[in-house]
Amino acid sequence: MFGAALLFFGTTQIVFGATQLAFGATQIALPEEALSPEEQTQLVSGECITRQQEAIVEGRSLVSSVSYTLLPQGSSDVFTVLDDPEAIARMLPLVQGIRRVPSRTGGLLLEIHQGNSMVHAEYTLRFERSKDIARFWLDPSRPHDIDDVWGFFRVQHLETGEVLFTAGTMIDLGDGMLRGIVEPRIRRALATVPKRLRRMVAPPAQLTSAEHR
Repeated sequence: MFGAALLFFGTTQIVFGATQLAFGATQIALPEEALSPEEQTQLVSGECITRQQEAIVEGRSLVSSVSYTLLPQGSSDVFTVLDDPEAIARMLPLVQGIRRVPSRTGGLLLEIHQGNSMVHAEYTLRFERSKDIARFWLDPSRPHDIDDVWGFFRVQHLETGEVLFTAGTMIDLGDGMLRGIVEPRIRRALATVPKRLRRMVAPPAQLTSAEHR
């Protein structure tokens, strides 16, 4: 259903497929499809593209989000941000506190407190990084106010020197009474992640006037 698709920037070809994420014993694909010419123009102009949907997996209702942004030539290394808990706190929305937790198996384990005056959530994410992708998922052995979350951050280096950054997330908010109130806020918050990263790593001269605000 979600076969590989292609995106062209000039002569550069990028393959879009479906990034596999583990949900218990189930492998889930976050679908990615080729961007339209209009969306490509938006990316080149510094805008972010976000696609969101709901999925039912093993009887659970999941919120999924895949967002793209184009980082200009001369941007800082994305994984410098993703290796730094304080930088991750600035990249994620509504973070009230973050701390690194000792991990017996290695890798990055972060306890995150997130929310606002209406709602608060505590959970711990485990990060695993390969060359061009960092995956993360909920550590269910630690306190968590959401049922499950997992996703990825990916970079694709283009021949132009630019970098296509993709952020994908799936969240199981559970079936609580507040879901109808919280879910729209979660969707809006997920869409801000690439924008936040772009402001952190792009050369100031390459940012739009709106991004400097």
